[in-house]
Amino acid sequence: MIRRRAQRSRRTGSRLRSVPNPTLLGLVAVLGAVLLIQACTNRDIVSVIVTAVSVTPPAGSMVEGDTLRFRAIVTDDRGGSLNGVPVEWSVTDSSVISVDANGLVTALSRGAARVRAEFRGEVGEATVEVFLAPRIALDPAALAFFGGVDGAPIPPQVVAVTNAGGDRLEGLAVEIRYGAGQPTDWLEAVFASQTANTTLTVTAISASLIAGQYSAELVITSTTDRVANNGVILPVTLS
Repeated sequence: MIRRRAQRSRRTGSRLRSVPNPTLLGLVAVLGAVLLIQACTNRDIVSVIVTAVSVTPPAGSMVEGDTLRFRAIVTDDRGGSLNGVPVEWSVTDSSVISVDANGLVTALSRGAARVRAEFRGEVGEATVEVFLAPRIALDPAALAFFGGVDGAPIPPQVVAVTNAGGDRLEGLAVEIRYGAGQPTDWLEAVFASQTANTTLTVTAISASLIAGQYSAELVITSTTDRVANNGVILPVTLS
């Protein structure tokens, strides 16, 4: 009886050793699922067939110094769009525009160029035209008045105000700034039109002034966006 019990105990112990560990089984199952998901994901990425790359907007007009963001659309063989794919950006003329890794284009100089996005040999393009920024030009660039003889009025002077850049130059205005501690109200300045090209007529009124040297500045501004030199100063002297 003692011998049989010993044998039975050994058989029972053998059965206990062969029972799988539940925790280990769960870990193996989780790892297997992760590997399966990873394998499926990798297979999906590798098997994608790219049929086209397009760039939006398809065209852009910019002024020097402007920035404009372009977006690449990558299409697969099923007509679906692939999001977040790492396209390579480039430009056809780096003297006209530049582009960063995120499709942000900066206008550098006047001209035309194309911005390109490439992925797996497929290329999309957009055309970009860069214009000069509006620029205020004055001729002459300074004015000198001389007091009238025997109280005679001083002849007015005319300044040509032109747009030396691109686009339009509108909303022209003039502000008169007199020298510190000097009399005021001895100048008048009137635009023929508030849109360049135009003229600015400047008149010096010396009747209320005593003999001496006087100075002022005419500050020319425009309401047009992105004027390259907004606030041009025209020096004026009266003697």
